[in-house]
Amino acid sequence: MHDTSHEVLVAFSDTENYPFFREVVVRFGLTSIFSANSAETQVLLARRPICLAFCEERLPQGGYREVLGQVVRSSVRIPVIVVSRTSNWNEYLKVLHDGAFDCLTCPLRLPQVEEVLKHGLREFYARNTLRPGVVA
Repeated sequence: MHDTSHEVLVAFSDTENYPFFREVVVRFGLTSIFSANSAETQVLLARRPICLAFCEERLPQGGYREVLGQVVRSSVRIPVIVVSRTSNWNEYLKVLHDGAFDCLTCPLRLPQVEEVLKHGLREFYARNTLRPGVVA
């Protein structure tokens, strides 16, 4: 899958996870763009061709709920994958109920991230590609 017209957004408050996500995204033939806070993330979502977002559960100036709100207000349906530092079943269900595509817990494992990225991209293209007989 090679799509140079879209980017994967990675929103984390620290930069330690950026190289990991960059490596995973490149394997899918995509580029990544990084954000360190909720306000910057919302600007990037509004101005860049994003196809999927990984978002830390809590960001400076907000968190995943603000990111989901921006996605809901946009015309492009972007899967948002929330990354949590805690493994809590109730939090997982809450994140999904709030509208996230999926929720991953740290420490992140390569196969897990690749799998959710693959399914998220499939969902993005299914939601946003016109098919015969479908009106935009």
